[in-house]
Amino acid sequence: LLVSVETLGGVVLRAPEVIVAGGTANLRGVLANYSTYFILLTQDSASGNIAARYLNTATAATITTGWVSIGNVATNKVTSGTLPSTQLVAQSLSNRVAFAYVNDSGGASQLTVTTCTIAGITETTTINTTSVTPNNLAIEGSITDTLWVAWNVTTAVRVCGLDADSLASVLATSTTVITATTGNLSGISLVSSSTAGAGRLMVDDGTTLMRAF
Repeated sequence: LLVSVETLGGVVLRAPEVIVAGGTANLRGVLANYSTYFILLTQDSASGNIAARYLNTATAATITTGWVSIGNVATNKVTSGTLPSTQLVAQSLSNRVAFAYVNDSGGASQLTVTTCTIAGITETTTINTTSVTPNNLAIEGSITDTLWVAWNVTTAVRVCGLDADSLASVLATSTTVITATTGNLSGISLVSSSTAGAGRLMVDDGTTLMRAF
């Protein structure tokens, strides 16, 4: 996995470098940030681990220090299947990052949501997926309002809202927002509304569907 760091103006702060080498072609990395920290989460579909590293962009010196390992922030990621069923999604928050993934429990709650900082995991919780393994995920939101999580139960695309700094607190119970024409979705995405406790869900099932919730 190659990562480079540049300014918006295109100035290269760190040239492309290999951060992690995966054992399969299904190596995936996602970035999120809080404060001056970029957090890179990486997964290999053949491993149950999700590893985290951070880069402090506060000064030129901290950028020069480079990526620092946080360690594994999950060890129970599903290893069967390929993308998107091994999907990993992340969201930047004001004082931490949040991420969601499909866990390997095989039980009623196969979706895990975790928050972390450069010190490691802050909180983690699971969401009931009615014993169905999702193959598409999305996460979006904020500390001040709601952390929204979306996933599919075959054709039913569901959304729930969590308190980002207290994941055990459910602010909006799980509900089906869109019923797609197929469970083999090309992707789903979320965006918070300017109205507190609301948002919009977008689903690509061959036709782009959008609905407010």
